[in-house]
This record gives sequence, C-alpha cells and structure tokens, in this order.
Amino acid sequence: MIGCCELFGIENQYKAEVGFWLGAAYQGKGYMLEALCAVVGHAFGSMEMGRLYAQTSPRNAALLHMLRKAGFIQEGVLRRHTRRGGDWDDSVVMSILASDAES
Repeated sequence: MIGCCELFGIENQYKAEVGFWLGAAYQGKGYMLEALCAVVGHAFGSMEMGRLYAQTSPRNAALLHMLRKAGFIQEGVLRRHTRRGGDWDDSVVMSILASDAES
C-alpha cells in the first residue's frame, strides 16, 4: 500500500474529517490529490455529505497547497492544538462544502 485517504468522525452522515498519509517514495507525484478528489466526490455524491474538513500543521506547506488545489478553504487556526514530535503545535483547519464543490 502506498498510502491512504479516508473519512472518519462521520457525524449524522452530514460531515466528516478527511485523513491521509502517503509513503515518502510516492509524494509529489499527484497521487494523494487524485485520491482526495475521488474521496471528496464520493462523499458529496453517493454519501450526500455537506461538509468535509482537514487539519494540519501550518508548517506543512505541501499539504496545505494540495488541500487548496482540491477546493478546501482555510477556516482558521487552532492554537497549540496538537502534540507533534513532543511539542505543542497549531493546527490549520481547512474545509470544503458540497456547495463549494458544485461551483
């Protein structure tokens, strides 16, 4: 397996968080953007969800860029939200609504 893109924390079939990881050898080739767009399409299509969101470190420029390319919009920053490598780090919250994907 080269990576994973999944929906979790599904609430009332309306919203969910998107999570993903990709092996280092496969990064930068567009695989995760392709997978993310497929998951978004499935969530808003077959699953009839209304909102998806993702959280990441503000220092993860590549992931933030990919989320923007997929249509996600930054909602805000959760300060000192997550422990990464033993240190507290902020989390950028990005989201996409079904209505965003339609336009």
